[in-house]
Amino acid sequence: MVGASDPVRLCTASTPVPLPAENGKIAFSSSYPGIEPKIYKFDPNGTGGRRISHNVMNDLQPAWSPDGIQVAFTRGNGLKLQVFKMNADGTNIVRLMDNFPNDMFPAWSPKGYKIAFQASIGTHEEHNNDDYEIYKMNPDGSNRVRVTDNKRADVSPSWGVHP
Repeated sequence: MVGASDPVRLCTASTPVPLPAENGKIAFSSSYPGIEPKIYKFDPNGTGGRRISHNVMNDLQPAWSPDGIQVAFTRGNGLKLQVFKMNADGTNIVRLMDNFPNDMFPAWSPKGYKIAFQASIGTHEEHNNDDYEIYKMNPDGSNRVRVTDNKRADVSPSWGVHP
């Protein structure tokens, strides 16, 4: 019997599991030997698991919209990573931008009006893995605005909750 203070394993994936959105589901990336990472969702009690991304590319870093209706995520082929979004059931996949060699780690703003992400600077040929900047954009990919501008690696944006 599991005690009140004992942790309960919800999955065996090595990817950190984010907190569920309003819909109560947890999304995560997982891969198996010979299979590229895909996005899955399940109930907080570990049941109801199902794969929601289906393609030959890597699908990583899922981030729930605050209303739980959509998931922003990173998709790539090992050479180029881009930010996409899809409905919570895996339908209506939309690439939000195709500008930089690597756009990744999407994070929805608390009210869902913006998505922050990190992007590498430069063209694919001159790509410098040490220079990432933080950007924000509308959920449809429009109105991209650079938030940081320096020679350091600014990575993994996360929005605070406004009281």
